[in-house]
Amino acid sequence: MEHIVLDPAFRGAQIRNNFGATLLDLRHTTLNPGKTYMDVECNFGGIELYVPSEWNLSVKADTNLAGYTDKRLINRSREYMASATDEKELIICGKLTLSGMEIKN
Repeated sequence: MEHIVLDPAFRGAQIRNNFGATLLDLRHTTLNPGKTYMDVECNFGGIELYVPSEWNLSVKADTNLAGYTDKRLINRSREYMASATDEKELIICGKLTLSGMEIKN
């Protein structure tokens, strides 16, 4: 499944993937202030996410013989300039089993 989000603001998602692949492109949308959640469940498959490098991103997914990587090119100077007032964050939670998730920009 391939999906490009064109909504003005991304409000979260649920991804369920068994024995397949999912591609989700978030480069044409923004985040609302606060935390936005994405719930993933992937078994024997793969998830490919395109996320802008300026987004704050946390992955809190449980993995069982699986893994995830954040391959975004991030401006390291932005990390030092980030402050506690940066209030937009995408949190990816869920479960990956015998699967992989790759985050790119």
